[in-house]
Amino acid sequence: MILIVDDEPGIRETLRRFLSQRGFEVSTAANAAAALLMLQQAPPVAMILDIRMPDPAGRMRSGLDLLRFIRAQSAFAALPVVVLTGHLLSGEEEAALHAHHAHVFYKPLELHLLADHLTAMTASDGGDAVPTD
Repeated sequence: MILIVDDEPGIRETLRRFLSQRGFEVSTAANAAAALLMLQQAPPVAMILDIRMPDPAGRMRSGLDLLRFIRAQSAFAALPVVVLTGHLLSGEEEAALHAHHAHVFYKPLELHLLADHLTAMTASDGGDAVPTD
């Protein structure tokens, strides 16, 4: 399962629909708190994460905070993560993403490239993220 975490409903739905049509099992979360619950309930084989999104609970200021948090958990230390952003990244953000082994895609993005990348990232784990067609 691929977990999509983005505060923009249109982005979540577009990604969900596109990846589902290509054979991926997909779940979505609108914020970090919802993502953390989903991670505990059904661990994904990969995650797509918006880097800049508000957290209503105020615990995490960004997708980068969520990435740092999950990387500190042994169960998710090696989870393949694709970060989406529509903004230029600061040097600090770039360094953090590199340190946490996240792959960056810029919005707007070519969806077929994202799907190909997810297939490559998850192909070696034998998980259910790899399309069957």
